[in-house]
Amino acid sequence: MQSTTDRKAVLAVVNSGIDTYLKEGRDCQFVVKGGCMSPLLKNADHVTVRQKSHYYPGDVVAYYCPFKEMRVVHRLLGQLTLGTRRVCLIKADNQTRPDVLVPRDSLLGYVTQLPTSHLLRVKCSLLFAYWIIKLTSKKIINGLH
Repeated sequence: MQSTTDRKAVLAVVNSGIDTYLKEGRDCQFVVKGGCMSPLLKNADHVTVRQKSHYYPGDVVAYYCPFKEMRVVHRLLGQLTLGTRRVCLIKADNQTRPDVLVPRDSLLGYVTQLPTSHLLRVKCSLLFAYWIIKLTSKKIINGLH
């Protein structure tokens, strides 16, 4: 059986390879596990991820989550700067709350070939504003005042 240290070392190598692959402008294929993005994405769907220089509210993005030691595909609600750090507020379509704040440099890319409308971008921007106000009022995010 593989130790936790060995597993983390293997994941670091794999993630480093994926980062390099994406930074070279290549697409990466991922398999969706779970239903948190349904009906848009279902369990076992194959998605293509590609890096881009700017991400917008409503984009479905992939990022590496160190807490779960896995890649996650969820919807970007918006981005903000906390001190010198650029972070993203991301949420699964079927969840009531957003994920933890994700460092901008943790984004692997966006899921290609998904329809994104202007109305969806507006909806995500409004959700972003709602959650920033809610998190700030509960003092979960420091330094926004």
